[in-house]
Amino acid sequence: MEKERGTTEVEVELDVFSGKQNPIWKLASAPAQRAVALLQKPGEAVRLAVVIPMLGYRGFILRLEGVSAFAAREVRVLESMAIVGDGKSARAVLVPELEELLLKSAEEQGHATLLEVFRKQR
Repeated sequence: MEKERGTTEVEVELDVFSGKQNPIWKLASAPAQRAVALLQKPGEAVRLAVVIPMLGYRGFILRLEGVSAFAAREVRVLESMAIVGDGKSARAVLVPELEELLLKSAEEQGHATLLEVFRKQR
């Protein structure tokens, strides 16, 4: 979400729980700007070959409402891919640096153990 010109906010949801609130936080300014830049950079389009699990680690959901020059309101990041849309309309782009940025951010938010437990189950 853009509050003012040059200030970007990105909400991150670590999608791991079913029936319980997932951890949600906002990226700091520099990582938020980096995340948006990675999403806006033309990446390698890939065939969506990953199935999003019903339980456990399902990656991250980014909420970008209000970020100019990026049409999607939500982006799922999983298996080094940024996935936009659902079902047959879903498209994916390889953005491994983005998942790495989000994993680091989750650890900084105190979710390292949670990630370890849920990613091990896959």
